[in-house]
Amino acid sequence: GCRALYTFMGKSFTSIREIFDILSKHAQLKKGSFNDIRLEVPPKKVLHYPLQLGLQWDYRDPGDPWEYDKKVISEETVNVPAGSFDCFKIQWLIDMDGDSIWDTDIEFYDYICSRGMIKRTIVLRGVTVTDNDGNYIGSEDSTDEYLLTALVIK
Repeated sequence: GCRALYTFMGKSFTSIREIFDILSKHAQLKKGSFNDIRLEVPPKKVLHYPLQLGLQWDYRDPGDPWEYDKKVISEETVNVPAGSFDCFKIQWLIDMDGDSIWDTDIEFYDYICSRGMIKRTIVLRGVTVTDNDGNYIGSEDSTDEYLLTALVIK
């Protein structure tokens, strides 16, 4: 059978899931084994408190593996299976191709409330799909979304 290949930001992948997994992996703090969290030097500022509209900060430097900044762009009420939450919408600014310009074909948002992250949305625009022989099949936009499904406070 013919297997599709995916190209995004000049890099080749075997699946859309692989692209989302790589973006998510680099968005997290680096971990060792299951019970081991490795400290990063210098430490990464995951969130910058107090959160407020327009606030922007560095998260990862260029080459780590890509440059990431985060920016608070709005306040929104978010409805998820766990309920309705007043959140700050935080945009991840990503420079995956190293040209010092934030990439517009990746939309990456976290929705943060006083209880933590409620929702994460990642949209990839213009992923090129080819067959094993390099023949163009098409282009697609793909979305990955994580939602809080339950909140238990003890």
